Amino acid sequence: MDIFRVVESILTKMCSVIDQDWELGGKLKNDLICIKEEMGMMNASIEQWEGNIQGPVQQQWVHQLQDLAYDIEDFIDGHRIGPQEPNHFMPRAARMIFGTDRRPQQVLDVKILKERVAILQKWQQTFGSTQAVGGAGNGSPPSGGFGGCEADEQLVGIDNAKRELLSLLSAAESQPDQQNKLKVISILGSNGIGKTTLARRVYDEGDIVEQFHRRAWVASWACEDSASLLKEIVRQLTSEEDGAQGSTSSTEQAGGAGAPNVRNLRQDVAAHLQSHRYLIVIDDLKKVKVWSDIASAFPENNKGSRVIVTTSILSIATTCAYGSWVYKMQCLQKDDSENLFWNEVFKGANRIRTPDLDRGSVTIIDKCDGLPLALVSAAKYLNCKRHALSGSECKKVGLNLGNHLASEGSFFKEIKRVLAECYDSLPDHGHRMCLLSISMFPRGHRIRRKSLLRRWLAEGLVVSQIQLNEEDAEDRFKEFIDRNIIEAVDIGNELEAKHWRVHELLKTQQLQRKWKFLVRSLTIRNSSVPNLKEYKSLRVLDLEECNGIDQRVVKNHICELLFLKYLSLRGTGVRLIPSKIKRLRYLETLDLRETEVEMLPLEVLKLPRLAHLFGSKLEMPQELSNDADLDLQRFFQHESELQVLAGFVMEDNKAFVHVIRHMSKLKKVKIWRKANAAPAKDLTEHLVVCIQRRLQGSRPLESLSIDFGDLSIDFLGDLAPPCALESLKLRGAMSSLPAFFTSPENQLRELHLWSTGLSGEALSALQNLPYLVYLTLKEDRRGFWSDTFAVQSGGFPSLRRLRFQAAMLPKVVFEQGSMPDLADLHLLCPEICSSIFFYRSFDMPRNLRLGVWHIENLVSLNDVVLHHSASEQQLTAWKDAASAHKNRPNVRRQPQ
Repeated sequence: MDIFRVVESILTKMCSVIDQDWELGGKLKNDLICIKEEMGMMNASIEQWEGNIQGPVQQQWVHQLQDLAYDIEDFIDGHRIGPQEPNHFMPRAARMIFGTDRRPQQVLDVKILKERVAILQKWQQTFGSTQAVGGAGNGSPPSGGFGGCEADEQLVGIDNAKRELLSLLSAAESQPDQQNKLKVISILGSNGIGKTTLARRVYDEGDIVEQFHRRAWVASWACEDSASLLKEIVRQLTSEEDGAQGSTSSTEQAGGAGAPNVRNLRQDVAAHLQSHRYLIVIDDLKKVKVWSDIASAFPENNKGSRVIVTTSILSIATTCAYGSWVYKMQCLQKDDSENLFWNEVFKGANRIRTPDLDRGSVTIIDKCDGLPLALVSAAKYLNCKRHALSGSECKKVGLNLGNHLASEGSFFKEIKRVLAECYDSLPDHGHRMCLLSISMFPRGHRIRRKSLLRRWLAEGLVVSQIQLNEEDAEDRFKEFIDRNIIEAVDIGNELEAKHWRVHELLKTQQLQRKWKFLVRSLTIRNSSVPNLKEYKSLRVLDLEECNGIDQRVVKNHICELLFLKYLSLRGTGVRLIPSKIKRLRYLETLDLRETEVEMLPLEVLKLPRLAHLFGSKLEMPQELSNDADLDLQRFFQHESELQVLAGFVMEDNKAFVHVIRHMSKLKKVKIWRKANAAPAKDLTEHLVVCIQRRLQGSRPLESLSIDFGDLSIDFLGDLAPPCALESLKLRGAMSSLPAFFTSPENQLRELHLWSTGLSGEALSALQNLPYLVYLTLKEDRRGFWSDTFAVQSGGFPSLRRLRFQAAMLPKVVFEQGSMPDLADLHLLCPEICSSIFFYRSFDMPRNLRLGVWHIENLVSLNDVVLHHSASEQQLTAWKDAASAHKNRPNVRRQPQ
């Protein structure tokens, strides 16, 4: 059950209080230990049941346990049991005399909590054993074929995909030595998108049947293990062979004394395939270990053989197709979605689409979001009413689609199972709770990755061993990417994309089942805000772009939410942050971007748990200009948790010096110039000194961003290596690259340069950075594109993504041996889309002054992105040229 993660988070907090709080009295401490142990036992039972709790009594028990867990958390946070008050005799006596001793009330509160735990234990005993027995045999159905959708011969919108896949099967390699090599093609896509249908259409194609002399199709979900999968391949191959009626496999010849092992089966499969051109399809592969067990069964016989693997898991697709191809399926476009939907609705009826029906089906089409199985399921439901179908009936189905997914109706059985598998197959309860939290965002919402990770931490959905550590949350996010549950909206390498989305139907289904458990987080978008005084226990409050939010609301309402950990006022009308914000002692993230807040009160920087502070050109408090405040220095050095300070301006009072120099845990800093004025020389000198100190040492800065617009940032040339920065983003004019940029001691992994005015030749010197993984060059000056950006052999040894963004692209030359790991090439330059192609050295036109030279030398290239203004004709030309590359990289336009 999803309550598991809630209770686990509370147990972690209780352990911390019990272990660290020396003020706890003996009885109070013993009672808390007892509660912790009993809650731990109940949580272990929940984990054992694995979501098989059914019936109103069990559901009510879970809700009561949730309420109890939250009340325990409120008790711990509200009373703030901790070493804040001296426990010596005199202070304790004074608290008793003046009636400020909290311990009597604490003892009473804990006693009540303990009684509630005992009541829930008795409830559990009445159904616990029965539930354990009843749920034991409730296995999940196989995850292979998708019922009517996957088998339907009338599916639309896959013709282009079929043509591309057929070309991969019979592709002629540009390198002669690769012409007849074995290739593994992975078809990747979310469940229900039509992977099996596409693979089956290709497998049954007449030309393919003639080209491949040995073929086998195996559904991995129908095989218990690797051995049974190999057995099925042997069975199909044996039945295909001439004279099969008299032939037997080597494993059968070995005798029937026990099942053959995987090694013998691999040898048997290889023996059947060695002298033939073969095509093997492994459908719906879910475990990478299965592939490692069977991969060597497919021999490299230099006959142009192919293996197709369909899977919904990215890591499996890339593992299987290492050195070959991954074909990622996309959801249907709107026109194809409508055609598929109405073809199924009107099957067997002599009716046509009317404007009324089109208008009524808008919600269905939007919620199904291009997923074929979902469209077919909804269409089959409406097919029963096809003779008298109206737009209002379609609209009703769309609005109640979540209820249909929660029902036991046969029409939605397959899509319900597919969506449930996305949830049930997740590794643990923590992943499931995070999926539920993603599902709360409104339709079409672009999810900001970093903000989402911080929300998970604030809500306790990710319990990290290190306080405010985002790595555990990052790992969870990567798991969702790997399983095709969440996809990037921006262009770019997976985790580097800032905005993400979840399939609309998956969100609809999750919210229908589990919305009751999301009670400690309130998110409101583009709307008025309710009375926040009713939400005293909120941990997360996200009011991005809400109406009616001003300093009065912040002071009188938000500052009373004492348990808040995450507060976003982004895009609201707030102009001033009151000093009363100091009451939010648990606040970890404060987002003031796109507001009119300019002056930051000192109380914000003194919040004891604040880790992430975002703003739009914030001015540091005047109090920081006093460098003699030793108490403030000690707080910044030893108590402050601030790690991210993104968005402050340089001021004449040098307050920024105090922040950068003394905040020892600071990892990420973004600095702006003030208005249109160039900063005084002494200010930039102070900035250089501060940055230099934080480039080294035991706690150096990890990320630095400086935005001076079109003003000079040549002062950075005074910085000396070594540089421990991992990310550097600079905007401003340069006369040359700073020396520390090209130092072999440089640790940079990510570099963004904007409006530097440097030539392509000057920027080519960046290729000596050994650890650079991501490079973005964004230029608006002619000096950049009128020059040559040449990468020599061995240049950019670690680079994975290179992005050019300018009015025109310079001549780009990739020598052999350059950029061996480059996967993504982004050419976001509108003026050159029609003149750049993938030319090889022997057919480069002499009159082409600007272009990409020797792109065949990018041996790891997988993705090419063009400017969004590229025409369909230009895009097609790029795709045709890309087909000559050994990797057949994907070519696409950037989203607008």
